[in-house]
Amino acid sequence: MKKHKPRQQYLSYLLRLWQSGSGEGRVWRTSLQRPGSEERQGFADLEELMDFLKAQIEQGNGEMC
Repeated sequence: MKKHKPRQQYLSYLLRLWQSGSGEGRVWRTSLQRPGSEERQGFADLEELMDFLKAQIEQGNGEMC
């Protein structure tokens, strides 16, 4: 009888970071894009990005909302 190895799952994104605003109001913005997809999701700050990534890991499906 053949044993099946569990399929390795991983998530892959293209991460873009840029600064917006001026002076002391400058903030980092981020976006993620799945490879091979035109769909891009933007985030207002790093905390929002991290919350999204944590949710993706917990869901385990890697689909962008």
